[in-house]
Amino acid sequence: MTIREPFTDLEIKKAASGFYKDYSVPIALVSKFTMALLVI
Repeated sequence: MTIREPFTDLEIKKAASGFYKDYSVPIALVSKFTMALLVI
């Protein structure tokens, strides 16, 4: 049994500019919303 190479050819859409520059906007917004719910 051999170990396969990791799948690294992923297309992750990131913000081009602004506060979320170079971050995945959907993931950032979900985490921000989750934190807001925990605080409230």
